[in-house]
Amino acid sequence: MRFSKRAALAAPLLVATSSIALAQQVSGNAFNPAISLILDGHYASYSQDPATYRLPGFLLDSEAGLPAEGLSLDETEFAVSANVDDKYYGFMSLAIETSDAGDTAVSLEEAYLETLA
Repeated sequence: MRFSKRAALAAPLLVATSSIALAQQVSGNAFNPAISLILDGHYASYSQDPATYRLPGFLLDSEAGLPAEGLSLDETEFAVSANVDDKYYGFMSLAIETSDAGDTAVSLEEAYLETLA
């Protein structure tokens, strides 16, 4: 019981400390951007033929069905953050998606400027 009370009291302190450390890292990074690429994919393999497999009692639409077999890439997220100058910090996150038809779409998920003063 004592441990859980201490952990509950220490959690806000850890969060505050980590945000201060993060702010120091960002401001100490000068003008070098932080770039990240997050890939979201999956692998599918089926024991039965997906084209002929049916669930009894369920009517499936033409768009409903199983994903293609093999390794495929779903949504990819690209994020860039950096100090714009000594007074501003910027962040931008883009989502890159490929449709079943093979079309690629890029959409802005989040972008903001933050003052450092």
